[in-house]
Amino acid sequence: MRAVALVLFCALAGRAELPVTFGVMAGVVRNEQPGARIVPVKGGAYVEVKLPKLPRVETGLMLERYETGSRGVAVYQVPVLLKKRFSGVAVRPFLSGGVTLRRLPAFEENYPGLTVAGGLTLGLLPVKLEPEVRFTRWLQENYTPQSQQVEFLVGIRF
Repeated sequence: MRAVALVLFCALAGRAELPVTFGVMAGVVRNEQPGARIVPVKGGAYVEVKLPKLPRVETGLMLERYETGSRGVAVYQVPVLLKKRFSGVAVRPFLSGGVTLRRLPAFEENYPGLTVAGGLTLGLLPVKLEPEVRFTRWLQENYTPQSQQVEFLVGIRF
């Protein structure tokens, strides 16, 4: 019952054009190197805030997993992106860019990266489908299969 109420609330919030929207995102990660790889699935939740007369701000928490030899390592990422949406009716393109902070709890270390992305917002309903391509250049390569990461993500925004 709570899940139904939450979905209904999010759908109504989208129709009311509130300055804050929520969503979930999942997708495929491409970042491989011999001896270490990322499990090719990534997912998490995000929030987008519409600022008056400024671009939108998107942030969230994404989870992915590394495998190095026989050891698996959980990785948390927090992107903080400025997002520009362009006009359209059923299809609205967007561009975003900013920083992504990576947290590796197993090593108690944090690493930053620069992120750019582009995608489309699809739909006329309160629930929007958002396919997106993200490119992140990690500024430090510790515990990272490669310094560059490409992600193909699909978000559902309420």
